[in-house]
Amino acid sequence: MNRVLLVAALTLAGCSARPPVAAPGDAREALLAADRAFAAATGARGLDGWMEFYTADAVRLQMGRTAVQGTAAVRAYDAGLFENPANRLVWAPTDAGAFADGRHGFTTGTSALLSAAGDTLYRGVYISMWRMEAGGRWRVILDTGADR
Repeated sequence: MNRVLLVAALTLAGCSARPPVAAPGDAREALLAADRAFAAATGARGLDGWMEFYTADAVRLQMGRTAVQGTAAVRAYDAGLFENPANRLVWAPTDAGAFADGRHGFTTGTSALLSAAGDTLYRGVYISMWRMEAGGRWRVILDTGADR
């Protein structure tokens, strides 16, 4: 009877809300797609689209500045990027990969802030760290960039 209970407990523990594990090749493509969707949501909805892809415990940092953590702090930190609705923050991933656990990964790419006239106000590179959430959705846990 104890063995049956032990097997049942272990089986139920394995059925918890842990996200699925992605195979490395699948994860790379899924991360690239998630980053492109992140860019599209930001283009369509500005700061609200931007925030949709961050986890509650996400960290944002820039070289030489203090890191911030949590969605409220990230929203306040990045609000200036979206102050002028005529400006557009755009980016494109150039690489992606997953860590051995299959639940964490990264994307890298190029970014720019464009004026309404199409002038480049800022050009940079970035790296975003991602975590697979329950339901298999990739969300940003750390985002940083640098001038290029």
